[in-house]
Amino acid sequence: MIRRRHVFYIAGYDPILPAAQYQRFRRELGVYARLWNLKAAASASDETGARWDVWTRASDWQVQTTYELLTWDGIVRADFARSMLSRLARAARAFTSFLLKGTILRCGRARFVASLYFLYPYLYVIGFALVGLFAARGAVAMMPLPTLYSLASEGLLALIFFALLMRVQGEKRRVQHALDNCIFANEFLDGRRNDIEERIRAFAERLVQTAREGSAHEVLVVGHSLGATLAVQVLTKALAIDPALARRTTSISLLTAGSTLPKFTLDPRGRAVRDDVATLARNKDLTWVDVQASLDYMSFYGTDPFGAKLERPHTTNPRIVEAVISEMIDIRTLWRRPLQTIWNYSQRLMRLHYQTVLANKRRSAYDYYAIVCGPLPLRSTVSDPVTSSELLATART
Repeated sequence: MIRRRHVFYIAGYDPILPAAQYQRFRRELGVYARLWNLKAAASASDETGARWDVWTRASDWQVQTTYELLTWDGIVRADFARSMLSRLARAARAFTSFLLKGTILRCGRARFVASLYFLYPYLYVIGFALVGLFAARGAVAMMPLPTLYSLASEGLLALIFFALLMRVQGEKRRVQHALDNCIFANEFLDGRRNDIEERIRAFAERLVQTAREGSAHEVLVVGHSLGATLAVQVLTKALAIDPALARRTTSISLLTAGSTLPKFTLDPRGRAVRDDVATLARNKDLTWVDVQASLDYMSFYGTDPFGAKLERPHTTNPRIVEAVISEMIDIRTLWRRPLQTIWNYSQRLMRLHYQTVLANKRRSAYDYYAIVCGPLPLRSTVSDPVTSSELLATART
């Protein structure tokens, strides 16, 4: 059993600060401990705010986990700070590129709802523009102005209404966030994101350093959402630095959850990402688990990281594991106020998207906190989830 573990967590395209991630982790750790009747505690974060220790204990096992964030939120926040004009121009370029290269069509074939999430910010932009135009026409129609002034006023008002809609409703619906996400993916595939490339190299060096120290029985790399793509690249670069990395006494494992990898591997420009996926898939010394959930509409459920449909149980690297969200939480709580849920659907979708890296409210075969804080290595947890659950269920503090 595992007594000492080091977890590296790579978030998706999210501007959340390390302090907020730490507070969320502590909150969810408490939920996990109460669910399984365990003792659990987390230390204060270190001076960087991105690393802390966790202790979980039952009568017959105890685990110390170092949880370390491989942060790139500053890069995301820098993207968020760009002007609206720059964002719209870059977003138009990204959409044109994905459309002409057939990526949108391929993603739609892999999972239709995932491609809708890819498209929805552009539909909102078009909708805001049309609403702004009609509102401007209605306002100008009530003003007795000459034709020339009428057209100029209509154009100016349309821009004002559009800007207001983008500012108010766009931020609430995460439209700007989704546009920046698409821009990032397009620029990443074009090789125009030196900032994240440098960060990936630094992450890989940090991973190699930790594995060589040998103080942890398991080093677990976790990538969520777009972070799954970064995690694959980090681990591939770490293996390039130290080819024997996965053969050391310290076990090296990779967990990807809510992955959007097919968005990159299905694009003609994604050869480097495809090669990295293939490299990890061929490595027999590495445990790679890809967690998928049918209710996570932002990920590519039912496909492998290359975007191919899963026709049979996927037992090779990566091993595909299904997380049944309806068993993990009571999803009816999301619909207690149906009209509010429909109006705030983007927040509800994000909540489901994050569930695979949050604590369960119900005991289930898949439990993220049991993987990162429990006594069994990733390989054992996914190969024998019944034993893993029984071990937790019979725990006595």
